[in-house]
Amino acid sequence: MRSIYVLVTLCGLVCLSAHAQTAKKSQPGFILSGQLAKAGGKKIYLYERAFYKTSNRVDSTKADPSGKFVFRGLVTEPTYYMLKTDVNPQVIGFYLENRPMRMVGHADSLYAAIITGSPEETIRQQYDQVYQRFNFDALEEKENLARSQGDTTALRGLKKQIRQLAHQRKLALADLMRQYPLATASVNQVSGYIASRQAVDLIVADSLLRIYEASSIAQAGQVKAFRNDWRIAQKTAIGAPALDFIQPDSAGRPISLSSFKGRYVLVDFWASWCGPCRQESPFLVKAHQDFSPKNFTILSVSLDKNRSSWLKAIADDQLNWTHVSDLKFWANEAARRYAIGSIPFNMVVDPDGKILALNLRGDSLYDFLKANLP
Repeated sequence: MRSIYVLVTLCGLVCLSAHAQTAKKSQPGFILSGQLAKAGGKKIYLYERAFYKTSNRVDSTKADPSGKFVFRGLVTEPTYYMLKTDVNPQVIGFYLENRPMRMVGHADSLYAAIITGSPEETIRQQYDQVYQRFNFDALEEKENLARSQGDTTALRGLKKQIRQLAHQRKLALADLMRQYPLATASVNQVSGYIASRQAVDLIVADSLLRIYEASSIAQAGQVKAFRNDWRIAQKTAIGAPALDFIQPDSAGRPISLSSFKGRYVLVDFWASWCGPCRQESPFLVKAHQDFSPKNFTILSVSLDKNRSSWLKAIADDQLNWTHVSDLKFWANEAARRYAIGSIPFNMVVDPDGKILALNLRGDSLYDFLKANLP
């Protein structure tokens, strides 16, 4: 895998010019026109979805009786936007850039709408296709079933298949990064390497950051965010002191991470609306039950924005430990302090306040605690 990453980096140095020249072409602004069946006469909303910004600029318009609509505006760089309608809660995400773009689809299957006119969006769609082609969901469902049935032979085989699929996906993603080193979608993928906090991925992130710093996109918002996340990742690697934070608990009382000093604590970032987070709940419950007598506890930090949904998920999943949240969604102050761009994310902190492990999932968390707690 290391050679693959090096190949991405070296090729990125060679391939900068073509994309950079395209990026330099100025455009007067964007025109997003479209037609959505079943959206006739309904409100359509457009809002920015950028992790490095604390607020979204929202625009809205009313579709004509046939479902046609138009948005006009200006973006400073290709930016990820979301669109939804009053028909239902469905949304679709895409890159918006200063050029004529078009969206055609159905309000009842908005996720399948066809978007054309944006080179950046075309590249993003290629990344989406990779994730669809190497999707783990079916295997993970079988893995959970085998685990619940105690079928260790099947479990080992499924774990191996998932590792192989993950490896194949990483190769395919690396190929796209090699083809489009300066594309906004590629920068987003590199941000994922930082989020993983794995040593080999941080090496890749460091190499690619050097490319971006010397390129035409050095001052782009996502690259600036990438640079900031990289600095935070270095300060929050395994062995580093955990950064303290204070958040209100479910009763509104301020709780700090440092107040758990003297105990082993799993700091778990999650949300009630996060499916993969909820799938981890049974593993957390088991770990809490079995290791609480060994000076272990859990501090869950929620990226919810709806208090009722947050509290209901705690009760439904029987998560009987300390929970905190400032209810700021992705702008959660603790999550931003650790540069968390995806959840679930967790870390094990030792009694001295140092980070022992990062991103332990499923059985891996239990196995780690069993091997490392006294």
